[in-house]
Amino acid sequence: MSEDTAKWQIAHSFAKGFNATFSDLESRISVAAAVEPSSSEIIQGLAAEVAALSRRLSDVLGTLPTYDQRQHEQRVKTLEQSLEKLRAAQPKSKFTFKRKANGSAKPPSSQKPSELPRPEAPSSSNLILSSHHDAYLGWHNIPIPTAGSSSDATIRDLTNCIVNLASQTTDGVQITALHIHNLKNCLLLLPDITGSVMLHDLNRCSIVVGCHQFRMHTSKDVDVFVSISSSPIVEGCSRIRFCRRPDPNSRQLQSEPLMVQDFSHIRPTPSPNWSLLPAGSTPPASLPDSDMGPDEVATLLDVTLPPGI
Repeated sequence: MSEDTAKWQIAHSFAKGFNATFSDLESRISVAAAVEPSSSEIIQGLAAEVAALSRRLSDVLGTLPTYDQRQHEQRVKTLEQSLEKLRAAQPKSKFTFKRKANGSAKPPSSQKPSELPRPEAPSSSNLILSSHHDAYLGWHNIPIPTAGSSSDATIRDLTNCIVNLASQTTDGVQITALHIHNLKNCLLLLPDITGSVMLHDLNRCSIVVGCHQFRMHTSKDVDVFVSISSSPIVEGCSRIRFCRRPDPNSRQLQSEPLMVQDFSHIRPTPSPNWSLLPAGSTPPASLPDSDMGPDEVATLLDVTLPPGI
């Protein structure tokens, strides 16, 4: 293979992954702009991904043709400008000065505290599951918004935990995007996500999920059983193993090979950072809806998680 051919393949491979990430971020920023108002956590997450895309471009600038480089830089700038508009649309905090109390005191309200009206749950809000260890966790550990609503969800800061969100009802709640951060020695059985699953800093975990987009960053020793029509993406990861999740509704998809893109490995050679699970691998069996004690959790994790190093 000539040097020019190798450079073209590197540029082509990078452009394919870059453009896929750009299109996904552009779409998600547009969706966030249509929600009034967008949560600060969503905006921060988008900003972090745009910054990561910019860093990825900086790492390969010396290997790209000048025209391609300018096109990619302009696309990053477009995303940054869209984010600035999204931030500018955020409601500003309002401050008021309290008036000094006068001599005439206001008569106390005849309504008892218990009779005060309770605020209604918003139709769309963030679901958060965080800061647990040595525990069996489910929907009962997450405050659920109004039935039938849609929501982003965040799972973070868990150690030695089983998260079972697949076998229990969500009262019609649809998770549009899932963000997972800082998990160690965890098993996650997740529902189908209508949008993206973003994962950061996982260590020795197993995940079962269906989604539209799957992106994993800075993680190691993770087994992924996924139902997905697009290509999963990894970056800054090592020893990640993939397998298609059994899905009786997508038999054609089951027969298609799972193609994973590694944005940390842009050479025209197989990535050493991910592999396919052995043929016949199956995700952990469904778990009981009832609670499990710490000893039962530890025993199940020992037989379901990847070996690690």
